[in-house]
Amino acid sequence: SEFRDPTTYNGISQKSFVAPTKLTAYLKILPDMGLVEREYPALTSTKMQGNAARGLDKISDRFLKFWFRFIASQSTEIPTVSAAATVWEHAVAPFFFEFASDALEACCKEYLVRRNFDGQLPFFASSIGLVAQNQEIDIVATDALKKNVLVGECKYRTVPIVLKTLQDLDAKCSMLPLAADAAVHRYLFSRTAFEKPLLEVEKTDQKLHLLTIDALLRSPTYPYQPIIGEHCQILFSCQKSCLIKPVKQTT
Repeated sequence: SEFRDPTTYNGISQKSFVAPTKLTAYLKILPDMGLVEREYPALTSTKMQGNAARGLDKISDRFLKFWFRFIASQSTEIPTVSAAATVWEHAVAPFFFEFASDALEACCKEYLVRRNFDGQLPFFASSIGLVAQNQEIDIVATDALKKNVLVGECKYRTVPIVLKTLQDLDAKCSMLPLAADAAVHRYLFSRTAFEKPLLEVEKTDQKLHLLTIDALLRSPTYPYQPIIGEHCQILFSCQKSCLIKPVKQTT
């Protein structure tokens, strides 16, 4: 990828210890290796996607993202299980909700992608993204004519999702550049559950869909279960993922 801002480009060069003259070649390899991906707003046209400045580059490998977020910054090796537990308590746990929220978004997007290709969404989506222009919406999908829109909110919380979450999402949708007759389908994803008033709304609102992580794992569309399972394993078991480096034995 090219960086139009020299400050960003030079910053990557300095932190990676790679000369600026060689940096472009390395950056172009990362997407091919599946380590980095570029995402675009779902409501962005194909022509606009050709503008590199409109995309967002991000680490796509969950393990590497966890490693660089929490472990790579450790100045010494983590020698024992008890040491790993200490690192988890002080360096990981206070910030894990933020990290896990991003992982949950990717998990939910993968669920929708698979459901889309299985014909199990309310419409066939030609574009599915994690952002929608400048609106704070986790997932947005549209059909080719943008007459049907799917919006999703993913909440990694220990408490049930409340009705206000839906009301806030509806308010955000009203700000999207949609046709007046566009059909908007709302998906709410929760780590745990939903409060009763929200469940009551779902019974009468055919364009509202409430899903927990457990529901994703129990889905009958088997082909995507291993992928969802992998995301959830990383989501809930990061504290066990290579936190401990082997200690070199001395003679």
